[in-house]
Amino acid sequence: MVVLIHRESFIMRELIITRQFPVTGCTVLDTFIVRPIFSASILTSSLFGTERSYCVGDTLKLNIPSDLDVRLLDGRSFNNYEITTTSIYRLSISEACIDTTLFVSYDFFDCSCEMFIANAFTPNGDGLNDKIRPLSNCDLNYYHWSIYNRWGILIFESYDPEEYFDGTFNDAEINSSTLVYKVAYGNVYRQSTESGTIQIIR
Repeated sequence: MVVLIHRESFIMRELIITRQFPVTGCTVLDTFIVRPIFSASILTSSLFGTERSYCVGDTLKLNIPSDLDVRLLDGRSFNNYEITTTSIYRLSISEACIDTTLFVSYDFFDCSCEMFIANAFTPNGDGLNDKIRPLSNCDLNYYHWSIYNRWGILIFESYDPEEYFDGTFNDAEINSSTLVYKVAYGNVYRQSTESGTIQIIR
């Protein structure tokens, strides 16, 4: 309910009004409870969300109050409807004696984020495969790459997706060996962790 007081508007969920009036010489008090009927704008934000972008593979099921009857254009109920693809819905909403029609859109994007890393490199100074780093197919907002030797000692780590590992530790070359790596990464939709081995060949 939108109430106008001194030219300022306020949204109210419930309004209690108490009236006093005379009845045959006596004073009688009576109380009325006024409950608002949702407006289309309030319905859109509170029931259908302000953020309507999701990942392909997600299933969205809305939690609509039981006292609202929300239906699609073809008459099917939207109250327990599952949304899995990009769509625009024309909805008919009934509450008490008021019917409202509105359009709601949902967008589903490919949120996949994968990491690719070679399992060997040759840091011998010939300009070919002298250094190594993971490559991703998405825009990362989190990244942590760490490399360990056979004894579990951390020999390299980076939070910069553009930084390479050149096969050295404490400014000394690492002999031909197999190292273990762990990379944690993610975008705004997903976060993942992968591990594997890298072989240094000299």
